[in-house]
Amino acid sequence: MAYKVQLYGSFVLKATAQQVAETYLPVVVITLNKPAEIAEMQLRPDCPAEGIPDEEQALELALDYGRRAVDGKINGINVTNM
Repeated sequence: MAYKVQLYGSFVLKATAQQVAETYLPVVVITLNKPAEIAEMQLRPDCPAEGIPDEEQALELALDYGRRAVDGKINGINVTNM
C-alpha cells in the first residue's frame, strides 16, 4: 500500500490509498506532532462510490482533505481538541 507523509503545522498527515479491486480509496491519518501528547484521527474523504482509478490521485485527495481538516474547513471535524 502506497502512502505519503506531510508535516502540516503541529500535525503529521499520513495519506494512504487502499486498493479495492482496480480502484483506490483515500484515507488520511492526522497525528498531533508533540512528543508529550499522542492523539490521532483517521478520516476518509468523500470520493466516488467506485473509488479513485489512480493511486497518486487518491493520495493527493487524502492529503488535501487532511490539510482542510487541520485548517478547520470541514464541517463537523475539529482537530484543535485532539
